[in-house]
Amino acid sequence: MPEVSVIIPAYNSARFLAESIQSVLQQTFVDLELFVIDDGSTDDTRQVVAAFESDPRVRYVHQQNRGAATARNRGITHSSGKYVAFLDADDLWSPEKLQKQVAVLQENSEIAAVHTASYLVQLDGQNREVSRCIQRRPTFLEPTLYEELLYRMVIIGSASSVMVRREVLNQVGPFDEQTRISDRDMWQRIAEHYGFHSIDEPLVSIRKHQTNMTSNRVMIAENQLRYFHKLSGEIPSQFRFHLPRVAISRFSRLSLGLMRRGHWQVAFAAGWLSLSNACRHPSALLHVTSRYFRNLWSR
Repeated sequence: MPEVSVIIPAYNSARFLAESIQSVLQQTFVDLELFVIDDGSTDDTRQVVAAFESDPRVRYVHQQNRGAATARNRGITHSSGKYVAFLDADDLWSPEKLQKQVAVLQENSEIAAVHTASYLVQLDGQNREVSRCIQRRPTFLEPTLYEELLYRMVIIGSASSVMVRREVLNQVGPFDEQTRISDRDMWQRIAEHYGFHSIDEPLVSIRKHQTNMTSNRVMIAENQLRYFHKLSGEIPSQFRFHLPRVAISRFSRLSLGLMRRGHWQVAFAAGWLSLSNACRHPSALLHVTSRYFRNLWSR
């Protein structure tokens, strides 16, 4: 049984996928298996993976198009490693990424997952790199990771930077296949019960391009609204006081950004959620204002 299972969900990412697979196979940590879960691609994804199947660590699984969450869940089901690492099909790993994460988990039995800083790489229309910057986990403004994740994504690099113990995934359950931000939902559920470790070294390259799902701002906003309503029904009672604060903080910024781009319908839904909570909970508005200035100071 391999020590690490690597899962790449792939949907029409053939032009990036070969480099992503190579970045896995060139890891200094070699006791791994790699599952590429083809999420109903209509491009050359199958042919790209076939070029690597001479390496016995590489496996290909095809499914009908059902989204990244379903693909990750299927990869977890097929794999057997003690640790599970995720990589999006258009991202890259530095050669030491797995080795350094495994070392952290082996030395710290109380840690459930480990993520790393990342490079944010912007590509142009010809997939050429035009800019690169380092993203590190910011200073927390709340007492715990669970509470900080309510307000903002602080797992830098998200799925592509995270390694999780399989036993923890078995305990918290699969990725939510009904939301497009299933990675954030997963980290939130893990953080409710377990600790994360952050390696302050950029070991992942997150490549942004015009066909990224995250380039669709309206889709992001709609999923943020759905996720908030799901969270409202699931958040533990001791953290419920955060909900109006989160609504004000998250959806005021989201609404303003959508209005600037002319997406009025979704902007109104997000703005109304923020405004109604601010009117009902003045103390929450005060907390959000304090968070804003503390965040400016920490930067």
